Amino acid sequence: MGPVLAAGLGCLVGLAAQSQELPVPTGCLGDYGTTGCAALIYSQMVCDPAYAAVPQPLLSLQLDEAFKTAGLQTAELQVDGVVSTALARFIPKLCPKMLQPLQGLRN
Repeated sequence: MGPVLAAGLGCLVGLAAQSQELPVPTGCLGDYGTTGCAALIYSQMVCDPAYAAVPQPLLSLQLDEAFKTAGLQTAELQVDGVVSTALARFIPKLCPKMLQPLQGLRN
């Protein structure tokens, strides 16, 4: 993942402790396309309380690995598109209580 994407996505996530592998949804790229798949993976991470404590550099590595596992080319991803799609499509379903605070971080 490019440093701009990592920093952009990382800014919307809390920082600080344990690590776990980020799951990749089966058929993600085929079902949602490049931006949608990245947004779904990102949304799953943002909505999982276990990731709130992961330091940003490790979080970026986990996102990068999950994107690669899903078959995404990180050079094709743009932060605004991924985050906007996550906020519009996936976060309201996965963790609706986090939607407003996350939208506030973008403004």
